[in-house]
Amino acid sequence: IYPVAIIVPSRLLIEYCEQHKTDMSSKLKYEVNFWCTHYHLAHHEVPRAFEIENNPWTPENGGLTSTHKKQRHQLLQRYKQSITQLFQSLHQSIFTPPSHSHSPPQHLTNASLSTHLSPQFHSILCRILSDIQDTPITPHTMLTDIGVRMRWRS
Repeated sequence: IYPVAIIVPSRLLIEYCEQHKTDMSSKLKYEVNFWCTHYHLAHHEVPRAFEIENNPWTPENGGLTSTHKKQRHQLLQRYKQSITQLFQSLHQSIFTPPSHSHSPPQHLTNASLSTHLSPQFHSILCRILSDIQDTPITPHTMLTDIGVRMRWRS
């Protein structure tokens, strides 16, 4: 499961979006992805869904302590329903298959899924990896085998 976030945009971001007539949600998504990449977060650590909170957290409204630290327990209680909805929407977008009126192609059905190479992919790999002469690449070769061979050659 991926993380979700409740984001209180900074005043600077709000002003930027107003000046450039930019959608706040798309700008925040870009910024979150940029900074997560910049700080080398793993793929599963990047928030996939978020909600924008337009009211800043302050000590007066219970969002922050008097020393401006997050009141995590109170914020969790305040946004419990929003967080649940974010996770549900994320879960549905990840695990709900697209609704198509036709059945998937034969090569994509569960019965045909395999860790071995398809004939088309096999021929492409043979052309690309023609310099690996010492070990043949067959349709029954697994991608992990090819990776190990290439690693040892380096």
